[in-house]
Amino acid sequence: MYSRGATNIVAAMRNHRVSRLVCVTSMGVEGKSAPEESLLWRRVIAPILLTMGRTIYADMARMEDIVRGSDLDWTIVRPAGLFDRDTVTSYRAEPRRLVGRFTSRADLADALLREATENRHVHPCIDVVTTGEHTELPPGLGEGGAAHR
Repeated sequence: MYSRGATNIVAAMRNHRVSRLVCVTSMGVEGKSAPEESLLWRRVIAPILLTMGRTIYADMARMEDIVRGSDLDWTIVRPAGLFDRDTVTSYRAEPRRLVGRFTSRADLADALLREATENRHVHPCIDVVTTGEHTELPPGLGEGGAAHR
């Protein structure tokens, strides 16, 4: 799905002479955690998540290869686990592996818009993680979530 879509989008952009592409995959595509992450995260939790998502991550990796191989001015944005937040909080968007497990959808949207309009990072993959007010528990397991009902 991701790789087929990327192939079609890149072709359409070439045909219409549009050069700027900002797309989203996942921090899971790279298959490794930041060295600063906890041992539990790196050795237990991340491998489980990577195994569960291996088919999607493999297709996202193919998409990234298609985008990288194009002549477009691309930026690949890799968020961590997504959760809902009504407003933009503080977040980091950098072309390196960041420590962080969650990205709010509002922060991701803000990062995408900034990349598309300001051309901050042309040709790298960037990680985006929320650093402001957020939870360390997966969505649905925190206060008021399914685990507390």
